[in-house]
Amino acid sequence: MFEWLGEALGSIIAAIGRLAAAIWDGVSGALDGFFDGLARGVGLQNADWLAWLLLAFGLYLIYSGLRDLFRRIILGGLIKFLIGCALMTYVVS
Repeated sequence: MFEWLGEALGSIIAAIGRLAAAIWDGVSGALDGFFDGLARGVGLQNADWLAWLLLAFGLYLIYSGLRDLFRRIILGGLIKFLIGCALMTYVVS
C-alpha cells in the first residue's frame, strides 16, 4: 500500500545524493585547479602541504618583520624579515 511512497521518497533522497556528489566533484576540481595554478605562479616545485605551510609562515614572518620596522623595533623586525625572506627563498627555489 505504501510502497509507492517509499519509492518516491527513496528516489528523492537518491537525487539529492547525486546532486551533492556532483557539486562536491565540481568544487573539488576547482580547488585542485586553483591550488595547482597558484603553485605554478608562485614557483613551488614540490607543492605538498609542508611547502604551503612554510610559504604561509614565511609570508607571516615578512609581514610581522615589516610591521615591527614601522613600529621602530629595528632589530626584531630585521631578524623576522630576513628569516622570512630566507624561508621564502628556500620554499620557492
